[in-house]
Amino acid sequence: LRRHLGRDAPERIGYVVEPKLDGLAIELIYEDGAFIAGGTRGDGTVGEDVSHNLRTIQNLPKRLVGAPRGRITVRGEVLFDLAGFERMNTEREARGERRFENPRNSAAGTIRQLDSSQAKDRPLQFFAHSAGELPDPPPRHSDLLEAFRACGFTVSPLCRRCEGLEAAIQAVRDIEVARSNLAYEIDGAVVKVDDVAMQEQLGFVTRSPRWALAFKYLPAQVQTR
Repeated sequence: LRRHLGRDAPERIGYVVEPKLDGLAIELIYEDGAFIAGGTRGDGTVGEDVSHNLRTIQNLPKRLVGAPRGRITVRGEVLFDLAGFERMNTEREARGERRFENPRNSAAGTIRQLDSSQAKDRPLQFFAHSAGELPDPPPRHSDLLEAFRACGFTVSPLCRRCEGLEAAIQAVRDIEVARSNLAYEIDGAVVKVDDVAMQEQLGFVTRSPRWALAFKYLPAQVQTR
């Protein structure tokens, strides 16, 4: 980062460290604060319209609190609440139905179904983590996350603003320690430059941002009989 920023590099770069949520990437579209559509990431340009199933997710706000007029898009992940996932599997077994094996794949399969009646009975959640189209973006990514919370979105409480690289590395380690006690699945942590103007200055390499880096944790291991 310092090599690319040159003389513009501050003494200490601010970062935001977030859990890398292991779900289905989704983009939501709001007009004048009202949810109008949502789709999967697809190839980065064209995705699937899954609005009918997204409307069934209870913690996904259908109208934003204090949202600006016009069009905004919000990006995040849809994933299962793990306790709810286990309850759902227990109920399926009791009915003689097959258990779902994997929360991530099951969440993706549920959201892509044509029949929304199945999605509404499943314990799915949406977590916001970034913006696409925003008329007046805040100066820092950490401010954006706070704005999401104020509007009614769920944002992971593990997201942390860090001053300097050492604090960011410690935050990555802390999220790994907390991983086994979370109510949802993660597979790593993401470190982002907090300053939005600095993000724009750093730019992208092909489709990957210079201002963000993902760390993958080792796969979780448990004992079973």
